[in-house]
Amino acid sequence: MNYVCTSVLTVSEEEVLASHNGEGHNDQVHGCLKRQVHHYLDQYPHLSLRSISLRAGVSFTTLSRLMRSQTNISTVSPHIVLNLSAFLWREYRLNILVDTVPQVIGKYLIDNFGKFIFLRN
Repeated sequence: MNYVCTSVLTVSEEEVLASHNGEGHNDQVHGCLKRQVHHYLDQYPHLSLRSISLRAGVSFTTLSRLMRSQTNISTVSPHIVLNLSAFLWREYRLNILVDTVPQVIGKYLIDNFGKFIFLRN
């Protein structure tokens, strides 16, 4: 059974422009995660990358590479995206997290963890 999320199926103008510019899906996920971490650090200036990495369960080295890379890295591990997203949005239930995060990240999570999402009727 496939999980269908309405927020993931809507296409934003940014996604259309990104697809015309040749930007890949992993690049979009990387850019979105990077923006969200920057936004979180702006919201909580007393936190550091190390504290975010400890709280999110992500390696500090991985998080610092993600944040300081000028060009988008080719692949972002699915568990890194899941752990960071769960921490940043404070939602640890996968079926709700997919609807909460931006569309690009939600689609990436469904592609990689869709078989773990169960719908209750």
